[in-house]
Amino acid sequence: MNELRKIDLLVKQTELETGATQIIYQGKALRIQNDAMCSLTYTESQEFEVILDIFPLSLVLARIGETTTILNFDPAYEQEGSMATNYGVIPLKVLTDDLEITSSRLRWSYRLTQDEELIGAYASEWTMEETA
Repeated sequence: MNELRKIDLLVKQTELETGATQIIYQGKALRIQNDAMCSLTYTESQEFEVILDIFPLSLVLARIGETTTILNFDPAYEQEGSMATNYGVIPLKVLTDDLEITSSRLRWSYRLTQDEELIGAYASEWTMEETA
């Protein structure tokens, strides 16, 4: 059975090369939880729906709007991902360096590559709080 709750969510991303941290989202989100997994959903800039599926040892991030990006984060395996742009779909490899999942925080660092060339290296942190 699914349990639905509204939560307060803070999403931060750090570009590892420069150390620059950016708040990607701060606001309300919906958490859907069952025995197998948990999902977090929010709307970013009124244009994109963001869905993060949380499994015991991995994450799947989908950003859906005019274009769609899907990234799989699993420290045990190199993953395939894709980013749709106005010029077409760009295939990416996702290398997750570390992943920490707790009931109130998600942290992970990862590298994106295309054709063995580094596109970027990032650290993401999602902090969740029950809504009063």
